[in-house]
Amino acid sequence: MKHSLKEKELAALSYLWIFSLFVWHIKNPTHFVKNHARQGLRLFVLSVIFFISSYFISFLFYGNIIVLLFSIIGIFESLEGKNYNLPFFRDKENVFQEMNKK
Repeated sequence: MKHSLKEKELAALSYLWIFSLFVWHIKNPTHFVKNHARQGLRLFVLSVIFFISSYFISFLFYGNIIVLLFSIIGIFESLEGKNYNLPFFRDKENVFQEMNKK
């Protein structure tokens, strides 16, 4: 399926920290944009968790580097028009989809 340039830009924007909230709340997003916004929100939450916990446990600072790497991968995948799922949320995503079908 071909995605428009606007959809790709919105999907890429959703990986830039808090912008995922703005992308999530746009009117009538496509499944492609919504999927990338969901992944961006997850990365945003992870970065906040790592940021706060790094004050207590210093090596967790490196978690934000991992979040940054996954954000960059997500941006490139969305600009290529591919649906991207974070590897550590992939199984949970399938569980949520099954729950929505029932």
